[in-house]
Amino acid sequence: MSVAKDFNRAALYNLASRLVHRYESTDTGLQGLETWLNTQVLRRAIERAGETVLDGEGENLYRLLSDDGVMDSARESAERQLRVAGVTCAVSVPRPHGAVAGEQSLEQQLVQHPDSVV
Repeated sequence: MSVAKDFNRAALYNLASRLVHRYESTDTGLQGLETWLNTQVLRRAIERAGETVLDGEGENLYRLLSDDGVMDSARESAERQLRVAGVTCAVSVPRPHGAVAGEQSLEQQLVQHPDSVV
């Protein structure tokens, strides 16, 4: 799921400092950081659509949308649930150079421009 286009519109409170703090204080790695960030944006999109996000629901929906091991029917059900709620999902294309290239790119951005994460 791609959230880059809607990132600024999501208006997540204090996200830059939360993102950097999470990066510096956890050992989940950049892929875990990416998952956390995308889950936060998804949760905010659901809330902006006027829906209540139950504890763990954002994480589960993101997993259903992004995990390659999820059955198509479960993914389609999650997409339908979001569409009914008024949330538009965009599925991204695979990273051309693998997951590690994406992590390296994010890490380079964090190192070179720590104040411009958002």
